Amino acid sequence: MKVLFAATVMSHFKAFHEPYMEWFQQQGWEVHAAGNEDAELACCDKKHLLPIARSPWNPANIRAFWELRKLIQKEQYDIIHCHTPMGGILARLAAVPARRRGTKVIYTAHGFHFFKGAPLFNWIVYYPIERLLARVTDVLITINMEDYRRAKHFSAGKVRYVPGVGIDLERFQENDDGIDDSMEPGFVKKAESIAGRKQLRKEFGIGDTDIMLLSVGELIARKNHKAVLEALAELNAGKSKDSGKKYSKIKYIICGEGPLKRQLKQQAKELGIERQVIFAGYRTDIPEICHAADIFVFPSLQEGLPVALMEAMAAGLPIVASNIRGSSDLIGHKKNGYLVNPCRTESYVKAISLLIKSKERRKAFGDAARGTVQAYSLETVKKRMAGIYRGCMG
Repeated sequence: MKVLFAATVMSHFKAFHEPYMEWFQQQGWEVHAAGNEDAELACCDKKHLLPIARSPWNPANIRAFWELRKLIQKEQYDIIHCHTPMGGILARLAAVPARRRGTKVIYTAHGFHFFKGAPLFNWIVYYPIERLLARVTDVLITINMEDYRRAKHFSAGKVRYVPGVGIDLERFQENDDGIDDSMEPGFVKKAESIAGRKQLRKEFGIGDTDIMLLSVGELIARKNHKAVLEALAELNAGKSKDSGKKYSKIKYIICGEGPLKRQLKQQAKELGIERQVIFAGYRTDIPEICHAADIFVFPSLQEGLPVALMEAMAAGLPIVASNIRGSSDLIGHKKNGYLVNPCRTESYVKAISLLIKSKERRKAFGDAARGTVQAYSLETVKKRMAGIYRGCMG
């Protein structure tokens, strides 16, 4: 028995789907992966490099379609699970003849390009494509409720809601201080000393009494880091109606790389906050950095179901997030964080101010966030996906 995982780039599997590849191998299946840009995959028997391009207008996708069709015909897959917009489009089209022979096709929509507030162009281009391709999809999986409600009206064989790709909660355990053995199931004590938190803050030049804001995400326009920089400048100047003092003790750490790095650094300089903003680059120690932070800020303009946000919640951080699809699935306003208008600086200023002024509120929101994210654990999602896969196995 063979399964093919298809996506635009193979790094997508490395980031999100290796546990599910491993599951198939444990069932005795042969696992294949297809996509552009080779990546090291621990649970893959064969990899197939294809010239899939992210842009739907790139002519390389025509060649990728025919190579995919030949691959599917040659290997005779029993299940094809496709991901990402172009990977999902090409794989489903290429699999049409195979479906007639009994191959089951699964597509996970990690966030439709058409959503409430999306540009009209996205609706004109992507909505009809997804609606049409649903007809050649045996199981359409959505990872947030807005997409699920919309997809239920499509003509896929089945439409299923799965809470994300699964978060390894144990990696994001709280420090030993304040943790007892009566914690909720799914949280195992993990040695992360107070000294480790202090050491990491020292690395960033953050004092014990300073407030450390943290964002994790690519430095691209969609992630909207500029909104937090503007809010920090206003907090610094004491412009917030909720603040009676300047917040010069705030440090803002941004973990991630991207094409806007130079532009964001210039913006910080022009706002006079360059000494308070640290561009930490790509980091492999995000759990430790989360434990060192005081508040997690997630200003993104578009998401499916944001992994970085769930990881911060698993670490017990209070959240300030833009009120968009995906984030609103995770954050209950004034329960485990604040949902704010992504385009209004004052919304960020007010929410951050309220959390800075109340350590008790930060702890209450953080504890609530940790409880909320249990429903999105890797074990929970693996069980849900195993049920879907077994249904396709007949």
